Amino acid sequence: MNKPDGEKHGKVFDELEGIFEKLPEVLFNRVKKDLEVMKEIFIESRPARVLIIGRRGAGKSSLVNALVGEKVAEVGSVVSETGKASWHTVSNGNGEVEIIDTRGIGDATKPASSEFDSSLEELKAEVEKKCPDVIIFVCKAKEVDAHLSEDIHAIEKIRSLASKQHAAEIPVMSCVTQVDELDPRKVNLGVDDCKSEKYIKKENNVNQACEVIRKQFDEKSVSLIEVVPVSAYAEYDEDGGVEDSDFWNIEYLKEKIIDVLPYCAQLQQARADKLKNMQKRLARKVIHTTAGTCSAIAVTPIPFADVTPIVALQVAMICGIGKIGGREFSKENAREFLVAMGANVGAGFALRESARTIAKYIPGVGSVVSGSVAFFGTKAIGEAAIAYYIDEVSEEVARSIFNKKKDEERDNEVG
Repeated sequence: MNKPDGEKHGKVFDELEGIFEKLPEVLFNRVKKDLEVMKEIFIESRPARVLIIGRRGAGKSSLVNALVGEKVAEVGSVVSETGKASWHTVSNGNGEVEIIDTRGIGDATKPASSEFDSSLEELKAEVEKKCPDVIIFVCKAKEVDAHLSEDIHAIEKIRSLASKQHAAEIPVMSCVTQVDELDPRKVNLGVDDCKSEKYIKKENNVNQACEVIRKQFDEKSVSLIEVVPVSAYAEYDEDGGVEDSDFWNIEYLKEKIIDVLPYCAQLQQARADKLKNMQKRLARKVIHTTAGTCSAIAVTPIPFADVTPIVALQVAMICGIGKIGGREFSKENAREFLVAMGANVGAGFALRESARTIAKYIPGVGSVVSGSVAFFGTKAIGEAAIAYYIDEVSEEVARSIFNKKKDEERDNEVG
């Protein structure tokens, strides 16, 4: 994120903290903790750092291309195409990700640009510069029964270095590639009849390959977050775009990667992946944090002259969801959303003005409200914001979603 954006976001949160200082100390500390989560997502946002490791021919470069959605790494059919291991930033216009696509562990082919004889030493030098957020170990489905001790040892060395150098415990995932080549070869996973005998047989073979990987890591006492089987084969046009592909389970892998990323890396990754369901998952984390805090505030009656902390949090939540959907993080976007919801807000829009206006339209505000009203009311406005900013529905549809959620909240309260 560039500095001006960070400064702009920081001003919004500074205003919020000024409002929350009026809360009792215990409640202020709770709110401040939740604000830190939102700050990490929106102010400290940076590209995810993904280290992909495995043997030559395991499909590391193909996996990189599949994850990014375009050709950014060369794929070698006979010899390794990956040069010196180094961090490189990939951008697709929506977000960025930093990746190390390593040459194979134990690969005897030394790139001319490398000063290290060992691929492991080369890797360690890069990890000293930047700490990966996640390590993905890649192995071909037909080679999972190969002795992987050297590969697992390399991962242990990298994690140990990161722990000493960066005080970080890097999560490890495994990706079993080229599962389309397992028997029966002609069965197309995700497409063919999943109840057929051949499909079930192939599915069992895929599961068995994953279990072999798990067992070898368990024997070395290296914990795996998950083993994800994928097919990452694709053909690309001259501009690097996907021309034809046999992708399978790639979206699920992206979701699992986001799950283990620190908050500061989740925003750009969700946008870079261009998957709305992932953006919505992140948005709902923001909603859940905001709603929980609003509920805690609501049970403590605190009179305010012209603004409530509940409203201020809801405004920040709207700004944040807009940012996840690709809009500028600004109070002006919250104003746009309020207008779309039916509020008549003048040109002189500011945080306090938004609070006075939003209080008329959003459940969960006032000097005294129940915790459940604040919680479900905040979720109602959050779900409407997701529909408007991420699903890009019309104003009318977003408004109907908001009204429906409000009605559901009121029914829950009465019940």
